Amino acid sequence: MKPVKSSPRKGSKIFLSYLGTGKQIGDIEGFVKFDNKIYPNSIVYLFQRSDAKPIIWCKVKPDGSYAFVGLNADVNYFTTAFDLKKQYVAVSQDNLYPK
Repeated sequence: MKPVKSSPRKGSKIFLSYLGTGKQIGDIEGFVKFDNKIYPNSIVYLFQRSDAKPIIWCKVKPDGSYAFVGLNADVNYFTTAFDLKKQYVAVSQDNLYPK
């Protein structure tokens, strides 16, 4: 599992500055692949790295992609993908920062 693209949400900085939170919002997006081929039979969990607190999960789309949007860009995360068919072991990606 390798994050492919991370980009800030358009206008989020301005909106949050107006609210006075001062936090930046970002996204974590990626694909789940096995042997360099798309593997859509997975669930990806997002955890906060500091305390391993689960934040959210999503089922991978048919094209193998996943996305977590609206995350605090100042927090460090990690993801773990589990195979729904139980043919492969789980894979993790560590030290992710939303962008």
